[in-house]
Amino acid sequence: MFIVGPDDVPSLRGMLSLRRDVTIVGSDLDVPLVADLNGGIDVVLLNASRGASLSSDVAKIRERTAAPIVIALRREDETMLDEVLALDPADVVVLPQPAEAIAFTIRKAGGILASTTAERDGKVITVFSPKGGTGKSVVSTNLAVAFARAGSRTLLIDLDLMFGDAALMLSLGRDKSLSDVASASEQLDAEKLGAYLLEHDSGVMLLAAPPRPQDADKIDNKRIASLIDIARGSFDAVVIDTAPLFDAAMLTALDRSDVLLLICGHDVPSVKNVRLGLSTLELLRFPNERISLVGNRRGMPGGIKTGELESVLKETLRFVLPEDDVVPSCVNRGVPVVSTEEKSAFATAIQEMASDLAVMTHDDATAATKE
Repeated sequence: MFIVGPDDVPSLRGMLSLRRDVTIVGSDLDVPLVADLNGGIDVVLLNASRGASLSSDVAKIRERTAAPIVIALRREDETMLDEVLALDPADVVVLPQPAEAIAFTIRKAGGILASTTAERDGKVITVFSPKGGTGKSVVSTNLAVAFARAGSRTLLIDLDLMFGDAALMLSLGRDKSLSDVASASEQLDAEKLGAYLLEHDSGVMLLAAPPRPQDADKIDNKRIASLIDIARGSFDAVVIDTAPLFDAAMLTALDRSDVLLLICGHDVPSVKNVRLGLSTLELLRFPNERISLVGNRRGMPGGIKTGELESVLKETLRFVLPEDDVVPSCVNRGVPVVSTEEKSAFATAIQEMASDLAVMTHDDATAATKE
């Protein structure tokens, strides 16, 4: 690594010189010396300061070396962040930071770390219904827990940004949520994403919805896209709960989904909305092969029979979940059905769904789309 710029807050060279995982090959207040060490530099750490000719320094560094540039920025200079990001650095470090955090960023930028996004090729499963009250969140939370109990590293993302209930259904607080991800200034990666996750005792990691509805507007769709892409590379299964409408967050998730579980209740309003939802998905050119229809609450009092439901929709239900008295009881207690009532009819059906989905791959879905 080569350090460029004023080394003052705190002494970067002093902090990093004691670490065995980072080697400092030189430092200078100006850029020219970089050229002398071009072949021996993995990363250039540019310590920015207010009033410095930052864009000029970056241009000079890039003339002299192809090494990635990490820009260190003091907290009091965070107003420069937009200017810094416009220069497209490999990463940004806001000082002060512990030495180990700075070293991790440097090593990651230099490709010295194993890629965190190449370790896994997880499935992204989005759970959606165009009608509220169909049990979408119950399915999402229990499916995620079923994956985790089967040994899959599982992330549940609650993208019902205004009224998400996943944290409530898992008896987890919201001291960390998507609001924190949205307000974070740093570039997101697997390790940083992990800092915003809540852990359930089943092993499921949860990225909770914002605690207040007014925070929904603060969630940037590019941020959502980024975190889904990072999650795919860090988890075996990514289950996404959504709001009951085709909002921007849902469409962002849809673009990255290997499977869309479309939930339909055994009642007329639900069937009507699912028919409209299928038409909308067709207009969006979402591959039909990636849609799995899920009938929820089969056998509910006065409900439509499964055959009649399929006849109206002109589609076959891939999964059917039964009406089960244990479900509302578990929801009200904030516990997953699959872990507390695992022998119940609903838990059995969810576990079978998880097993079936586990054998599906993104390549399978892509191949089916081409046929």
